[in-house]
Amino acid sequence: MSKADAAAAILWVGATFYALFGGADFGGGFWDLIAGDADKGERPRALIQRSLTPVWEANHVWLIFILVVLWTAFPPAFSAIFSTLYVPIALAAVGIVLRGAGFAFRKSIEGLAARRAAGATFALSSVLTPFFMGAVVGAIASGNVPADGNGDAFSSWLEPLPLLTGAMFVATGAYLSAVFLVGDARRAGEEGLERYFVRRALAAAAVAGAAAAVGLVELHAEARYIFDRLVNQGLPLVIASALCGLGLLALLATLIEPYRMDRLTGFLHPGADATGTGFQAAQAKIALGSGGIFGVGIGNGVGKAYYLPEAHTDMISAVIGEELGMFGIFGVVGLFGLFGYAGLRVAQRARDRYSKLLVAGLTSLVVLQATINLFAVMGLAPLTGVPLPFVSYGNSSLMTSLFAIGLILNVARGGTAKAARAATGGRAGKLRVVEGGRTPSRERSRASGARKAKGRGGSGGNRGSRGPRHGGRRRASG
Repeated sequence: MSKADAAAAILWVGATFYALFGGADFGGGFWDLIAGDADKGERPRALIQRSLTPVWEANHVWLIFILVVLWTAFPPAFSAIFSTLYVPIALAAVGIVLRGAGFAFRKSIEGLAARRAAGATFALSSVLTPFFMGAVVGAIASGNVPADGNGDAFSSWLEPLPLLTGAMFVATGAYLSAVFLVGDARRAGEEGLERYFVRRALAAAAVAGAAAAVGLVELHAEARYIFDRLVNQGLPLVIASALCGLGLLALLATLIEPYRMDRLTGFLHPGADATGTGFQAAQAKIALGSGGIFGVGIGNGVGKAYYLPEAHTDMISAVIGEELGMFGIFGVVGLFGLFGYAGLRVAQRARDRYSKLLVAGLTSLVVLQATINLFAVMGLAPLTGVPLPFVSYGNSSLMTSLFAIGLILNVARGGTAKAARAATGGRAGKLRVVEGGRTPSRERSRASGARKAKGRGGSGGNRGSRGPRHGGRRRASG
């Protein structure tokens, strides 16, 4: 590793810590801004004030660290960035100063109007500062900073990718802040505020995720070299980041409603409350154990009648295990495995990319749903209420599964969107199944009849003009 690589690694660590802690600091101001009027936002603002007071400007130490490392290790890059992007950098610096002043004086200043002005300054600066910081990063990523500096002061960052990056900085900071505030509210025993910030964390995560997805499209268009490295060398980090984000979102989702946490604790400790939250999981295991290897016989199970809740929907696998035994469960698993294999084979042999993705997605939908149901019944996953496809009672699940089967069979027979357009001559027509990429038999017979009629009309010499109603009749003369 060279000295430049070591300095870049140190710079990356500093930027990560500032994004984590400084971003959460800015996000607190965002939630302060949209908390509502004085009465509605009193409790959230009090929690934000209590959480930010110990560290309200200390996080900018990481920003100073980043600037010092960039200046000393990469002076040409430092010069090029600051001589080109001095407008958003100056606006971000002003925002940091105004934000700190507003936070410091909004509680100590006299007069209601002055305190509200200080609070508004703090909140607005908390939004504008990370936005301009993100615009700087987006402008650098899009290649708008010349190597020798002195680029255009405005057009270099007033483009889609820099502006989108700024919005993503704001959304990400709001998400991080909401997560930290959920923890603070939980430690303080304030369940109402905990649910309040959980909902906002999920909303901010959705916005940040959407911005990141659109950002990938913009990277592909404006910064292809970064996009190529993200999907090649950086792909493991991208996947790890996505998995960590999804895991945290799942954890936050369990905190919104108490029953979700009960399901999670019932899965982790099913025997702790076997007559309460763990009752369904415990009875499912008893039913599976009662069936043994060959089962007690079809219709002879007692779990579905007296003990097992939702035996006809969520717990149908436990009924199968009790009445048909281990071989019955193996048969169900084998059938879904065969379905998955057949679906992937169809996807592999499909004619176009759309058909491949369609069949692979529908096959994964059915197989994943069956896997979740079987894992929940066996105690390998929390209970989620997911039915077993084609087996559990329920019209909506059955109709969805049959619809997926129909699409898969259409692709298996060779139907493609391209062939459907060819069959209608490129015109917008009714939705129809195209067999083997060729015109269906009814269309072929119709086209054949038209050709025969044309052949009869063109033979026999010139018989004069015939209208559709006159047939071949001659008019009498005289």
